Parts: sequence; C-alpha cells; structure tokens
Amino acid sequence: MLLKAVSLSRHTPVAALEALAVQARERQVGAGATIGSGDDQPRGSAFVVVDGRVAVYQGGLRLNTLRPGKAYGLLETLAGADADIEARAELDTLLLEIPAPTLLSVLEGHHLMTRETIHALARMVLVTPSWLARTMERPMELPELVPPESLDLVDRIGVLQTSGIFSHAHDGSLAEVASYYDEFRAPPGTILWREGDMADWLFVLLEGGVESRSRTNVRLSWIPRMVPGVFEVLGGAPRWTDATAATPIRGLRLSTKLLFDAIENNFAMAADLLSSLAQRVCCQRLAIGRLHGHL
Repeated sequence: MLLKAVSLSRHTPVAALEALAVQARERQVGAGATIGSGDDQPRGSAFVVVDGRVAVYQGGLRLNTLRPGKAYGLLETLAGADADIEARAELDTLLLEIPAPTLLSVLEGHHLMTRETIHALARMVLVTPSWLARTMERPMELPELVPPESLDLVDRIGVLQTSGIFSHAHDGSLAEVASYYDEFRAPPGTILWREGDMADWLFVLLEGGVESRSRTNVRLSWIPRMVPGVFEVLGGAPRWTDATAATPIRGLRLSTKLLFDAIENNFAMAADLLSSLAQRVCCQRLAIGRLHGHL
C-alpha cells in the first residue's frame, strides 16, 4: 500500500492507512513545477509519489530524489514549521497529498498509530547520541515556587512547562499527566539506571544533579528543569547511558505506562508532543546535513 510510505513505523494499523487512503487527494503536477501545499493548507501537507519523480531541496541544495512509493513533508507537517524544504517535479508527476488536518484527524482516531509515531520520532533523535548530548534543552528560569513539600497540581504543571519536551504543551493537556507524578528522592551515588535497562519511568529533576555516561563515552549532565532519559521512554527504547545521582536529588517521577495512558486520553497533548519531537528531528537532520557537507 502506497500510504505506508507516509508512516514512520512498520506497525501502523491497516485501519489507519485505510483512513488516510480515503481522505488523501490526488495532485497532478507538470515537469519543472514546484510542489507546495497552497494557501489553503498553512500548516502544510505530506506527499506520496505515485508516478513520476520529485527532487527535494533544503537551503537550495539537493537532499534526495523521490520515486514512486516514497514520501516527503511528514516531519514538517507534524512540526507545524517551515523547514526551508522545496520539492520540484522532475517529470510529470502524480502525488497523493495528505493535508495536516487530515493527518492529525487520523492520528487522533487511531491512538496506536499516534503511539508508534511518537516512538519513531524519539528513536530518530536517539540515533545520533553525540548530537543529542550537545543540544539538550537548557533549563528555563522559573519564579520561586512554594516550598518543595507543597507542590500542588498548578505548581506541577508549571514545572512541566519548563522541562523542555513539554514546553509547548497547553495547560489543559498537562493537567492529567501532572496529576500522575509522584515525588522522588535519592541520595548521592544512587544508580538510577544502567545502560540497556528498559526505560519504564522518567522524572522531572527539581533539585540536584544527575550524571550519565554511555559505553561509547558520550556524557550528559542533567540539572533542575530537565527530564533525564525522556527520549528512551518516548521511544520505547532501552537506556543508552548509565545514570547516577551526583548530589542529593529530588524530582517528580512518572511511569511510562501512565504517560502513554495520559497521551491516549488527551490528543491535544499527543499533538503537542508530536510537534515538539518533529521539530527536534528536523533540527537534527539539518545539523547533520551541514556537518557532512550536504547543506
């Protein structure tokens, strides 16, 4: 099925692909034409090449050539951002166009596809751990909170909004997940996880510091308002570092299961998370392309 090309996972439910097939629209473009979503789709569209050939450019330089069965524009559509991508038909070309509202509607109706897409995006980030180590979000400043022992739901939402990966989520999207967090403390020297362990929990660090190191000697330092190990949790992947409390630490802990339960129950949060991850993958692709001289 052609629309498998627009999925980031090999496990996309057939029902979701059928829903995309029903709502996708055909576009015929002539050789040499620039392909865009048009003013009626300001958030963009994903495209699948049915027949013909399309060249994709970024920053004026050629990224790749797409033949029948290949797709482009999915990351940018999920990110809701302009990544300076341009596509040109090299031959008379037939496309399937999936506008952003269609894609998001299908994701909302098929939570398994949403979960698999979150997994796939997070794993893309983890493919290049050295890049990840250099580009972790810096913590955002937050006005003084009430005493740590008295964090209520509103305070917890505020903390989550300053933790990087959840910074774009709306208050309403975060309320449910914030209510699931429990307080976590550990003395210095505590081993939080070992490389290769299953990533079955995450936490927002409120006080103290965490040091982590991989077998390939990639190192990360986590300070308050960061979320240690979040990408393994979102990617359904094993831990890729050892992590140890460098000082006495305190945070808000959440199990992977409860996080994904909250995402399943609140698509607004899922959409925020998909956008945040897709933006990060777009930045990663651009940075790696420049590093290797493609851009």
